[in-house]
Amino acid sequence: MKIVNLTSGKLSSRFLQKGTKGPLHCVPSDVEDTATTLPRPVDKSMMVRLQLKRRLKYKAIWEEQLVNPNDVRDALFVLTKMHPGYKNIKINDIDENYLTSDQEKTMTITLS
Repeated sequence: MKIVNLTSGKLSSRFLQKGTKGPLHCVPSDVEDTATTLPRPVDKSMMVRLQLKRRLKYKAIWEEQLVNPNDVRDALFVLTKMHPGYKNIKINDIDENYLTSDQEKTMTITLS
């Protein structure tokens, strides 16, 4: 099987539609694990849009992606333990409820 571009032109290759050429085999997958873990907890499902620029003075965004703040925090903990350049960095403690929305907080206050 080979993945090919369906359209041609001057567009970037990441925006083009893809197609397949040759035999394609569809294999059923067991979704029981996925179904039992959904919905994900709020603290594990939050994603933050990260926009990278080549320089701070530039207005244009060079690259954009979604990151999980908990994964970034865990990586920072590892860096502070292992890398000598990060030994003096202090990570601020955060409230465990920082990921819940204000609406959920007001509902819990009014119900109690």
